Amino acid sequence: MAGDRRDAYGDANVRIVFVSSDGTYLDPGNNEQLAEYVVTGQNLAPNTEIKLTYAKDPDGGEYSNLVDVANYNDIVLAVEKPGQSKAIDVNLTPILPSPDKYVRYVKDYVGMNVASAGYVSMAGDYRDYYGKGNVKLELVSDDGSYIDPSDIEMMSQYVVTGQSIEPNTEISMTFGTDSEGKEYDSLVATQSVQSITLNVAKPR
Repeated sequence: MAGDRRDAYGDANVRIVFVSSDGTYLDPGNNEQLAEYVVTGQNLAPNTEIKLTYAKDPDGGEYSNLVDVANYNDIVLAVEKPGQSKAIDVNLTPILPSPDKYVRYVKDYVGMNVASAGYVSMAGDYRDYYGKGNVKLELVSDDGSYIDPSDIEMMSQYVVTGQSIEPNTEISMTFGTDSEGKEYDSLVATQSVQSITLNVAKPR
């Protein structure tokens, strides 16, 4: 919501998603807050291979450092404040690697603070990136409250308790073409999943 936390992997970088055992929203830009927590787990095992595909110039040659797509976009880190009791169970589901830009896999949102799950689009709805595409996140609260994606204080009060599409469900994409039939690098024409409903609740 307020900017991503990322880690460099060669010529690419991967978004770091913090999931706290007390349900707290961790602001990626707040180093003082982050310093209070320690990492207790991660959804991708150490030494998991991150494969990069590089963009090509008009002649078909690869650029030396311009990454077109990576097989992973996110790493989920489970974190907790030392000595503090757990309010939620943190899911650390390993997400399948994407073989190319045409396929992505649904993430596991359960346990995430809602404010960490996605971003507010220009149209004002809540979305999450999936490679070159994006998916709308529909928020349904257990108390019937309307959750305004632009209200980070309200969003940060809720955690995800369920999702309508199982983690690792395949999302397939096709890309638009120009007048000569050449495929655009990043203009998604169709994708098999348009939205995911997230059930959310305030931590008990």
